[in-house]
Amino acid sequence: MGSLMRKVQIVAMIAMLFLAMFHLSACGSSTSGDPSDLSYTDPDGNDSTIVIKSGSFTDKRDGQKYSTVTVGDYTWMAENLNYKLDGSKNSRDYGTSKNYGVLYSLKQAKKVCPEGWHLPTYAEWKELFSLLEEAHEDSAGWVLKTTSGWESDEDGMSGNGGNLIGFSVKPTGFYNGYYALEGQYTAFWVDGDMDWDGYATAIRFDYDDADWHSPELYAYRAEIYVRCLNDKNTLVGTLGTCDDSKEDSI
Repeated sequence: MGSLMRKVQIVAMIAMLFLAMFHLSACGSSTSGDPSDLSYTDPDGNDSTIVIKSGSFTDKRDGQKYSTVTVGDYTWMAENLNYKLDGSKNSRDYGTSKNYGVLYSLKQAKKVCPEGWHLPTYAEWKELFSLLEEAHEDSAGWVLKTTSGWESDEDGMSGNGGNLIGFSVKPTGFYNGYYALEGQYTAFWVDGDMDWDGYATAIRFDYDDADWHSPELYAYRAEIYVRCLNDKNTLVGTLGTCDDSKEDSI
């Protein structure tokens, strides 16, 4: 009887070990660190997928490494640019709790992206949002925002997002004469020009909205964040960029 019991225990242990090995193998194949592809059904009833790939990039100017995310054909920095210029400040320099990256004026932002990258145009941001809205209509902001750090709205609804593609939009706040709205708001410069009243376009994310916004900011005072877009598969990549130094004209 004792011998039979020992045999049963051995078989059970082998079975448990096999199941554990299978579980580890399955988890290993699904938790590689890559964000998940976004699947959806188009208006014609066809199943479609937006391919998402994670990666990294090292800025040769200062050796800083950035996470990247490729959405379809476009590769974005998945972190705020943190390249220091003479006189530039990061969020901690303005007394915030965390370093969210360096804040730039619009003039600086138009030249600060490393070689092979550029400040995105409004059309390029819209292309990103349009792809995400295929899978999550009216919720592109939620898809891009981090899963923690955002404050709740007046009704107690969390402002956190799903960070489904690893884009990691954080509630940084911004500088406009003083630093404000950390936990509630963030913005990114768009490649454009100031209007006659001194305003320029930026992309904005709020704690109390699952979508995104394109407001106008006081460009002559505002310092906000930059996400660079890789030149490959973009109009900039096709036509080329200006030959002048990215720093000499800042």
